[in-house]
Amino acid sequence: MGALLNITTGNLAELAIFTTLMKGTIKVVQSSLLGSILVNLLLVLGSSIIAGGLKSPNQTYNSDLTHAFVGLLNLTVSCLMIPNAFYGSLNDLKSADLMALNFSRAVSVILLAVYFLYLFFQLRSHASLFRTPNFHRRFQSLINDRDINNQSTAPRVSISANLPRPEMQENPYPTSPSPVPLESQVESGLLLDRLEPTERSTSLSFNESPAPNGGYGTPKHAPCDCYRHVVIANRTISIGLLILSTGLIAICAEYFAASFAILNEQGVLGESFVGLIVIPIAGNVAENVTAVIVASKDQMDLAISVALGSAIQIGLLVAPVMVLIGWALDKPMTLHFDRFEIVTLIGASLLVSFIFLKGKTNYLEGAILCACFAAISVGAFLMPI
Repeated sequence: MGALLNITTGNLAELAIFTTLMKGTIKVVQSSLLGSILVNLLLVLGSSIIAGGLKSPNQTYNSDLTHAFVGLLNLTVSCLMIPNAFYGSLNDLKSADLMALNFSRAVSVILLAVYFLYLFFQLRSHASLFRTPNFHRRFQSLINDRDINNQSTAPRVSISANLPRPEMQENPYPTSPSPVPLESQVESGLLLDRLEPTERSTSLSFNESPAPNGGYGTPKHAPCDCYRHVVIANRTISIGLLILSTGLIAICAEYFAASFAILNEQGVLGESFVGLIVIPIAGNVAENVTAVIVASKDQMDLAISVALGSAIQIGLLVAPVMVLIGWALDKPMTLHFDRFEIVTLIGASLLVSFIFLKGKTNYLEGAILCACFAAISVGAFLMPI
């Protein structure tokens, strides 16, 4: 949910920029949509992998999460390739334009339905598939630390040789509960108060005295009001800052569109470079910073959710919404991209698919993704204005 909130507010700002730019040139909007996907797939994801490599040489992540993202990414690329087929198979450009426009409007509805179906799949029906493996490892480390502390503070008891062996003695605490298995504690919500604030989903306090038979203590179901108030306050401030920054970016979009028109007329900046590189980098600063920070803390699942999730949201939500907005404004907004843009998207999606389907990664693969984005930037800069 945190990753979804982060990428949604960031993409809302881009949506405001695109809507403003649509009043002038549709070409820049189309390039910016595809550039946002490329930035998240290559720059954001690559830099986060490099940052994670400084923490851990080999980073592992949730394969179910990446498989879902890769499938949705391939669906997006396939749908964006079809309008180019119209121009390659028809000699009449007007007929190709009409077919691309009608296809874009029809497929936008389909992509929107797929995106909301994916949200229901990830957050409700199959939420257990997307639980991070680090979640369980964190519980196991907590239990190991607790056992070590209990052994170090337990009093030493000497047993006489005349007493029977310990395994033959009766249990002095026949009514004591048996230790609760780890999985049962995870599902029932035990030990959640021992996690870091980012891993904690509820607030429970524990009786720190260990059970006589080596158990893990009994939960006291009285919530920690002090901690809960701090969490609510921090969450409210964070959401407020996200909304405020989104509104400020929307206001700046009008000035940006006017200044870009002047620079383009003077031949300073080309549409391809601004659309593919400048606007996407500026619009995805929040995703880039968030992904790098969480990856440096060895939270690759969250970093992947931010980077790939933002790319998927651009392809399945923002791009279709822009087509429908253009339809409402009587603007011929389509999902047709030129050959250079669609080739770069196909290459980026194939590179990401090969890297993220094996369940682990390292800093070299992150450098490969960043190098691919640098090569695309050079190509976009050399495109004629």
